[in-house]
Amino acid sequence: MSFDDSFEKIKAQQDNKRFEESVELCNKILADHSELLSDIAIVCDKKGFALTSLGKPEEALTYNSIAVAFNPQEGISLVNRSFTLVELGRYNESINDCEEALKLDPNYAKAWNTKGYSLHKLGKSEEGLKDVEKALELDPNDNDSIESKKEILEALEKSG
Repeated sequence: MSFDDSFEKIKAQQDNKRFEESVELCNKILADHSELLSDIAIVCDKKGFALTSLGKPEEALTYNSIAVAFNPQEGISLVNRSFTLVELGRYNESINDCEEALKLDPNYAKAWNTKGYSLHKLGKSEEGLKDVEKALELDPNDNDSIESKKEILEALEKSG
């Protein structure tokens, strides 16, 4: 069955309030095209990261979220979305994404760094420093983690 035929069948099922059949057909289509969805997730993740890097985090968040939705077991998509959330000042959401990424891979340095930086931005600098130091244990040469640690230490010096 072609995509067009499938879409017409889904529309007819929904028009006739046969939603269970519609869900089953949608599940079949998604399963049959899971590789395509994975490829789309990768492209959306890359586009989201690029848009955030260009200073367009609002637009990026849409693509980051598509990447996570299509491939929720991919830690990099979660961490890239968390980076975008940091740029938007949505630190609690950023921490949640990092924690999900760390469940998938407890040795993911970028997740530790982004989580620590987000904690710092929430005023929890000492807790954040511990996470950034964990990131540096895992990847001592990561420039982002080095910069995060420097910023957190400066803030702790000023406050204490």
